[in-house]
Amino acid sequence: MTALHLNAASGDIAPLVFLLGDPIRAKRMASMLSAARKVSNIRGMPCFTGMLRNGMEVSVQATGMGIPSLLIYANELIDSYCAKTLIRVGTCGTTNERVALGDLFVPTSAVSDSGILPAPAPALVTPSAHELVVKIYSCAKMRTDKTPSRVHKGKVFSTDLFYKWDNKETQDFDSDVLGIEMESAGLFWLGHMKNVSTAALLTVTDKINVDEHWPPAMRATGVDTMLAIALEVASSV
Repeated sequence: MTALHLNAASGDIAPLVFLLGDPIRAKRMASMLSAARKVSNIRGMPCFTGMLRNGMEVSVQATGMGIPSLLIYANELIDSYCAKTLIRVGTCGTTNERVALGDLFVPTSAVSDSGILPAPAPALVTPSAHELVVKIYSCAKMRTDKTPSRVHKGKVFSTDLFYKWDNKETQDFDSDVLGIEMESAGLFWLGHMKNVSTAALLTVTDKINVDEHWPPAMRATGVDTMLAIALEVASSV
């Protein structure tokens, strides 16, 4: 397939790609790599490739917000650049009282109201690489044992709408829904369809039911622990 939204040369994108919605956050993650270089930049959605400490190359791709946008880049990464592992590294909200701002969240399944996914809503999908999810959770637990942040695992709700059309700002979720965001279900579904490994690691930036939020600058620069964990996991894949 000819890529229409990526202009990297053949071989410039690594088999393992981190997917970040925010281009600023993607650039910040790339700065943690050695010899990072920009290999694609169409529509302001850059892709960087660099090396981990062990010499392994990985790529970092900005995707924008929502399942439709993420699927454009994920499909092209897989079909045009032979990506084999896609890990979403992003942020989410929560209505669960057990989850605090700054906590880390590893989705073990996703439910969605998306009209994009070819299944009756709410579609339930799981990450396509269980062993990768286990590695992410274990690494996150070890990294946060001595910090105020906690690590949770469970179900994430992926929605198409950031602002609900009926002005209902919150809705009732099952107690096992710990995170609310806009991408993971689509990524997990694509992983099963394309037979590639997928997983996600999220930082909680919004307590939706009590109107507590990280400001925009914090969302881009306050997630270094999450980024470091993701890179550490990649070195063992």
